[in-house]
Amino acid sequence: MIVEQIWTANAWRNFNYLIACPESGEALAVDPLDHDKCLAKAQSMGWEITQILNTHEHGDHIGGNAPMVAATGARI
Repeated sequence: MIVEQIWTANAWRNFNYLIACPESGEALAVDPLDHDKCLAKAQSMGWEITQILNTHEHGDHIGGNAPMVAATGARI
C-alpha cells in the first residue's frame, strides 16, 4: 500500500489522500475536495482512482465527490 498526502492549500487547511495498491494500480481517494490535484497526482503515479472515501459529510471533505466520480467512475 502506498499513501500520498495532497495539500489543498485552501482556507480550511485540508489534506486529501490517495491510497494505492502498487500491484494493481488502483487507488482510493480520501476526502477529495481538490479533485484536480488528486487526479493529477494519480495520473503522474500511473494510478486509477476506483473508490472514494469520505471521513465525514462536511463540504470541505465531500465537495469534490461529484467531479471525481464524473472523471473516474469511482464508487463512493
